[in-house]
Amino acid sequence: MDIKRRDFLKIIAGLGATSLVPVLTTGSCGDPKSLEEKFTAGDKNVWSKVRSLFTFTHQAPLNAANLCPAFDRVIAKQEQYARRLSSDVGFPNRRDFVLEEVENARKKVCEMLNAGSSKQLAFVRNTSEANTTIIQGLQLKPDDEVVLWDENHPTNYHSWHYQRQVRPFIIKSLGLDLNAGSTGYYVDSFIKLLTPKTRVVSFSHISNISGHRLPAEKICAAVKKFNPDIFVLVDGAQAWGSVYIDLKAMGCDGYTSSGHKWLCGPRGTGILYVREKWIPRVMPNTLGYNFTFDYPEENFAKDATRFECLGQRDDAAYGALGISADLHREIGIRKIEKRISELTAYGLNAFDRAGIPTITPKDQNFGHGVLTADMGSTVRTYGAFLALHNAGISSAFIHNNRVHCTPESIRKIDKLPVYLRICPHIYNSTGDIDQAVSIAKRIKTSALEIGKEVVRFI
Repeated sequence: MDIKRRDFLKIIAGLGATSLVPVLTTGSCGDPKSLEEKFTAGDKNVWSKVRSLFTFTHQAPLNAANLCPAFDRVIAKQEQYARRLSSDVGFPNRRDFVLEEVENARKKVCEMLNAGSSKQLAFVRNTSEANTTIIQGLQLKPDDEVVLWDENHPTNYHSWHYQRQVRPFIIKSLGLDLNAGSTGYYVDSFIKLLTPKTRVVSFSHISNISGHRLPAEKICAAVKKFNPDIFVLVDGAQAWGSVYIDLKAMGCDGYTSSGHKWLCGPRGTGILYVREKWIPRVMPNTLGYNFTFDYPEENFAKDATRFECLGQRDDAAYGALGISADLHREIGIRKIEKRISELTAYGLNAFDRAGIPTITPKDQNFGHGVLTADMGSTVRTYGAFLALHNAGISSAFIHNNRVHCTPESIRKIDKLPVYLRICPHIYNSTGDIDQAVSIAKRIKTSALEIGKEVVRFI
């Protein structure tokens, strides 16, 4: 989605402008030494060292919920793999690459997620494709019920409604109080909607809208206690790479995520975990050649590779995905989670000091990674988004449980509110957050400042 200058001009037309905002700069990137030396426990400079693992210099990416820069090592390895595959496009070379590098990456990802057998984990292209596989693959009947959290990503909310047009079933939508702050409340809210006809419960591990983090393990356990044969799907797009995940302990039946978000991996990579007993009950939604160039002519595979019949894809990217898993484990997955929690808390406090309300839960048990701020009006939200862009800070704005990056994508008949969203990650500093909040405060307190940013954008 491109940022369009005319969109902002239409909305903020008539406001004057006379100045520019200096571009935010960060430290330059260097060649990382061995990770064993760089990421020692208690090292006060550990996060500046982590920052050196990325290429970007004069920017502050604060949009991790949408897209993260890849680790330099990942980019280099993907290029190396791509050259290897381009040097010999014959079947033997490509098959050997898949059996060696792609399967090695799959093993690393399974270990990172404690997913058990690698036969339960499919490599797909993103979370959307993984969600769609489940939505279209489950064989639901007209009186079957599906329970959805209303903060699910559109590919795990609206997609269910589209599927219902093809194969009728019943959808129950669940709204939650962002300030409830109780595991029991979240669990009970789901359980109250279950009936003997419930076949699916689907929710986001962490909301891309508010940063609301649900107690996934407790919800899964309660649903399974009610009925072990309910399929529980957890969308982990905002969790993989930002929190510690143990799929065995979580007890879900399906888990989806993308490599290009918090994992800082290659674009065009994603995962679909399906518990072994459910694999034969989920039909693939794409039928082409699998990773090893076989087509399921007689029957589908009995493991998760049945969901990998996508035809040609970027094999080099899947091989490089294992490098992302390596880096997260070497830095420390729980250390990464703690760092993001610290930055989240810091950001919430910074917005408070600036007099800008936020909707992200302040309890770190229930809010993580995503900072959503109420700028008070649509124009101020657009203005802040534009000012951040002008300063080299990537962000997004939220409307009607959807993420946008252009005002034109919001329907005129829709109502307010519109929120500003920033998402700090391990390559960010508290200084990045201070700069972003300072810009938001400046925009909120002066309409003239919005006009200045429009002129600069032009």
